[in-house]
Amino acid sequence: MRYFPITTLLFFLISYSPVQGQNNIQSDFLGVYSTNLGYEFLIGKSAVRPYVYNPQTLDYRALYRKNDSIYTTYTTLLNEDSSNEETSFIFYQDNGIKKLKALLKNKSYDAYKVSYAEEEIEFNSNGILLKGSLLLPNKEEKHPSVILIHGSGKQDRDGYAGYIRLISNYLVKNGIAVLIYDKRGCGESLGNWKNASFSDLAEDAINGKKAIESHLNIDKGLIGYGGSSQAGWILAKITEKEPNTPFIFCVSGAGMGVSAGEQNIYNNITELISLGANDDILDSAKISWQYLYEYIKTNNREDKEHLDTELAKVTNSNFLNYFPPPSNSFSMKQKEFWFQTLEVNYNPLESWKNYKGKVYAVFGELDASTPVSTVVNNLKTIGTSNVIKVYKKASHLILQANIKSDSELGRLKKFNPYFLSDLSNWILNMTAKQSDNIKEVFQQEKKWLSAYEENC
Repeated sequence: MRYFPITTLLFFLISYSPVQGQNNIQSDFLGVYSTNLGYEFLIGKSAVRPYVYNPQTLDYRALYRKNDSIYTTYTTLLNEDSSNEETSFIFYQDNGIKKLKALLKNKSYDAYKVSYAEEEIEFNSNGILLKGSLLLPNKEEKHPSVILIHGSGKQDRDGYAGYIRLISNYLVKNGIAVLIYDKRGCGESLGNWKNASFSDLAEDAINGKKAIESHLNIDKGLIGYGGSSQAGWILAKITEKEPNTPFIFCVSGAGMGVSAGEQNIYNNITELISLGANDDILDSAKISWQYLYEYIKTNNREDKEHLDTELAKVTNSNFLNYFPPPSNSFSMKQKEFWFQTLEVNYNPLESWKNYKGKVYAVFGELDASTPVSTVVNNLKTIGTSNVIKVYKKASHLILQANIKSDSELGRLKKFNPYFLSDLSNWILNMTAKQSDNIKEVFQQEKKWLSAYEENC
């Protein structure tokens, strides 16, 4: 069985006036699309641009705007060669039904948007107004649900590279409701994420849960939390505040087992190794970051001098990008940088040890941001109810990878074939009422995985 690849996307919107700019796909065109043959396309976006995922081929692509109605993807996640355009999609509305037409060479495939509800949600978190969306499966019943938490940096409800929207689309089509929301100061939410601590961000997620738990289609007793990357530390903080949470999952979360300070050192050392740095440079980078953390904690002149003295030894400007900033580049009176705002020495293991719910932790073997072996070994020491998966040759985003470096991200193409199905099935298995849905999901995933293996 052969499937057509996802690449160039053409959006011709009937009865729809496109918004100018690169990311001009309106929210009501996001979601899951299916052909009569059962092929699916998951359309999402980040704050920068739209993305598309093809579960049949596992391809994940950014969409680049050509004009008001045409978008293009290329042969890799991000465009690195403008000559490699491939497929086109026409997006349109027919009698109120959102549809798309996929064009590949001399063939075309028609797909319609699979119905699920997306309700606008707003809630107050310690005086800050946050806004988001509640995605609900199309069955009128009470559903298990997940509050999805962002990774680091500026992110709206759709997440970095559309990651939150992708996971949400996949979960909701499998019977799991999802709350996604704009981080403080992003999208439609007020506040400022730059001065928010892990505890602050945990409170945001908890208040999001409170906003949906009385919803008619939400099972109040089956609301869990999930997220990726930086969310690991936020999830750990949630366990302190809500120890009775039934389940939590995290993708590539260093916060499942090490401090943010340790994670940052690992990430920078890994990238320096990929650039060919010698042992002296690696040692200097590690020591410099440790001096910075100590200076932030003590505001001691001696620690400040240690930091600047160590940085003065580095002469290669390419390497300096992976070292901390000198002391004169930031103010100790203001929280301008992540290492001033976040609890860099916070040990999440102490929090996870006291959590009694179910944990699902997912990692990629070639993750350049997370010290996977260390985190997994630490996590194994705190409980037998945890499910831990490490996908071979997978990156921080669980995309299939070749090297351990963030520099490869734009060249990646496909997700690990089991990542999303494993995640949705684990959540469904946490909810006893969903047995029929589980059976249906297993059958569908078996079909997709069989097709994938035929194409290998």
